[in-house]
Amino acid sequence: MNVMVEIRNKESYVQPKWGYTGGDWIVANKKIVILSNSDESPWVTAVTNALVSIGTTQIWDEKKTLASFKNEEIDLLLLDASTVENDVVPLVQLLHLENEWVPIVVATTSPTWRRARKILLAGATDYIGRSLDPETILGKCQDALEQTDAPLALWE
Repeated sequence: MNVMVEIRNKESYVQPKWGYTGGDWIVANKKIVILSNSDESPWVTAVTNALVSIGTTQIWDEKKTLASFKNEEIDLLLLDASTVENDVVPLVQLLHLENEWVPIVVATTSPTWRRARKILLAGATDYIGRSLDPETILGKCQDALEQTDAPLALWE
């Protein structure tokens, strides 16, 4: 498989820490952004706690995400579909166009196949139900991150 990779600034790259999760090696110290207009929700707290082992999380509202997404070095975006003010499909399309290398996982309280199809076609990596289970959250995020870890191999 041929992969096209854009390396933005190799000189400022810091070697990540590696961690073993019982079956797969993953890179720790990922920068994960949670797009949610409700930063005190139990789901945001559960996600933040579940992802401590693989990186740092930041909670951005919709306005900050739209302003900063293109210029920030982000490894994963978790989008809380139940709290955004605008329609999720055009938002995902816009974010995917701004930075196509960042996996976008859309979480919702009521997943449906019709909506999932539209969101995945818009550029999301995954479409999941909002879970409070730490293992489920961590597993879905690791799956999304594994799809984008290929550029690190080019620097070894």
